[in-house]
Amino acid sequence: MANVLDGYSGQFFADQNVTAKDLNMVGYSNIKAFRDYLKAFTANAGVVSSNLTTDNSLKVVTANGTSFEVNAGTAVDYDGRIINIPPSTGVSGSLGNDPLYRPALPNRTNLPTGVTSPGTYYVNLVYTPLYDSVQYDDSGNAFNTRVYDSYTISVDATRTITGITLASMILNASGSISQDTSGTGYFNPSNSIWYAIYDDRPTFQVEDGRIGTLEDLTAVHETDLTEELDKSVGFLFPQDGHAFSSKIPRNTTIKRFEVMCQGSSGGVTAYLYSGSSAEISQQNLIANVSTTPPTALFDGWTSQTLDLIYYSGHTLRIVIASAGASITACTASIVYTRRR
Repeated sequence: MANVLDGYSGQFFADQNVTAKDLNMVGYSNIKAFRDYLKAFTANAGVVSSNLTTDNSLKVVTANGTSFEVNAGTAVDYDGRIINIPPSTGVSGSLGNDPLYRPALPNRTNLPTGVTSPGTYYVNLVYTPLYDSVQYDDSGNAFNTRVYDSYTISVDATRTITGITLASMILNASGSISQDTSGTGYFNPSNSIWYAIYDDRPTFQVEDGRIGTLEDLTAVHETDLTEELDKSVGFLFPQDGHAFSSKIPRNTTIKRFEVMCQGSSGGVTAYLYSGSSAEISQQNLIANVSTTPPTALFDGWTSQTLDLIYYSGHTLRIVIASAGASITACTASIVYTRRR
């Protein structure tokens, strides 16, 4: 039985003096086995839900813009660690020695942002162990003898790379959440106000139910992850200012922005914007392509290579910056690949 998991296990015999290290090895081995198993077929870390459109698990909301809260729910990070925020974060069980006991978890309601500079910030959820039940050895040294699954909820200027980003939001200088004039953020039905909180929760996904080694799973899905997909839009009789907005319902890498036009002469210049909000002032110009009608020796598509990270739910906007009077049609295409 020994050395069954990377050398971490235990094998006891009669009359053995079992030490703290032996017991810690057994506990560590069991946890590591489960997390490695879960990590091996995780395609996308995120919130455990089949439909985040109707499911409010771990959704970030606000009552009046001065503070925020995170709904109860469960997520899995890329290391196979389960992050659970229960409806009640208070102490569970009746006594500290109750098998179901756990200490109070970090609060999930009435949370201040802690921000003093205006801008776009992110609500990040990160697995963080919680230690409790202090006991002392014969020398009087204190030790935490219990470790509980817990978490940290924070508002940061960047997205987390070790946990799950739940939302992005626009804050003013006092740390309050701005109201959303575009009507695409969070709508509070209690006061009928839109707030600039944009839902960025990714969905936890597994590798199509296939069970195998991590190497097998990587090989099976290598083609899926490199397959190029596209989101296209056509403009009939394009004019300056014509625009199209859309979203991609998953994390992707935008590979290229391509444009083609038809007409007897002239050309088209198209811009591509992206941002966590549909509010124009909150979007960034990420590409611009100018093209002319195709000839016999030219296929007509003009592209700009991007290789930019795109986050699920962000708004993409294609704008005709200029179009010649003789241009009769224009097609713009966003080429992307899946991303874990």
